[in-house]
Amino acid sequence: MAVVKANAYGHGLGAVAKALVGHAEMFGVANVAEAEELRSHVPEAQVFILGPSLPDERARIAAARFVPAISSLEGARAYAGLAGAEPFPVHLMIDTGMGRVGILEDDAVAAAREILTLRGLNRDRPGFASAGRR
Repeated sequence: MAVVKANAYGHGLGAVAKALVGHAEMFGVANVAEAEELRSHVPEAQVFILGPSLPDERARIAAARFVPAISSLEGARAYAGLAGAEPFPVHLMIDTGMGRVGILEDDAVAAAREILTLRGLNRDRPGFASAGRR
């Protein structure tokens, strides 16, 4: 993954993303606005939204097939409901001790098992994003 959030760290999102096409499997951005901007430069890009999304952004994320980081069962259920005919990819974010965002480490296995039972979410390639280490 090439992380290009914050305007590719000030280097220009469009130019950097275009230069990295074919070198990165996925691009990482901070939010849905950055994801939409990235897609305007690289329409075929697979885009992972690193930060949490707001409930009113979920439909836009699902419609564009961006890959959201989920940090709750409620969020997973919401995305499963928006998936449509094709399973929707999500990444499970786990809070491993920094207290940022994500499912608490002690709850992660049970949450992941429940999320994997939800129809509409892609189970072929589950992903995990860590919000820090102890």
